[in-house]
Amino acid sequence: YQRRVRAKPIAKKEKDSIFVVDGSEVVLDGVLDLGLMESYLLKNLKARKQGKLIKPLYEDITCAKEGTTLIFKSKHKITSNAVKFFVKKHLTRQKLRKWIRVLAANRTVTLKYQKMQDKEFNEELKAEREARIQARKNGTPIENEMEEDGDEGWEDEGDGEQEIELQDKLE
Repeated sequence: YQRRVRAKPIAKKEKDSIFVVDGSEVVLDGVLDLGLMESYLLKNLKARKQGKLIKPLYEDITCAKEGTTLIFKSKHKITSNAVKFFVKKHLTRQKLRKWIRVLAANRTVTLKYQKMQDKEFNEELKAEREARIQARKNGTPIENEMEEDGDEGWEDEGDGEQEIELQDKLE
């Protein structure tokens, strides 16, 4: 009877992860600043190393800016959901999430304008968008305060006792 000795597993060499963020439609209009997005993604992107979530250093992720696209290259595995999540989070902080949608396919994240159906809402968004473009051209700061949602349209439901009495009558 011979005892088998299990060999040590060979460490797999991780391939470089490459992601492309394409904002050609949005950047050419002057709505989005790729420099801000680049710094935000470099600071917040997380990677996986041997199954554990890590926050890579600047040396681990490199970013190349080519016109209206950002190309990220990492030594560690970065999931496409993570890139999409942080792009959406950046757009929300810049108050651009209403207008811009994020599409992800084949390691490419594309930024496009939302298609609006309501004319009044569309006109309001167009006016806000024009104001943002004008503010960027003039160099005036853009407010980054979060919008407050009011309780408009909500009415008091009334007494809970009346509902119980109605239920008792029905039974």
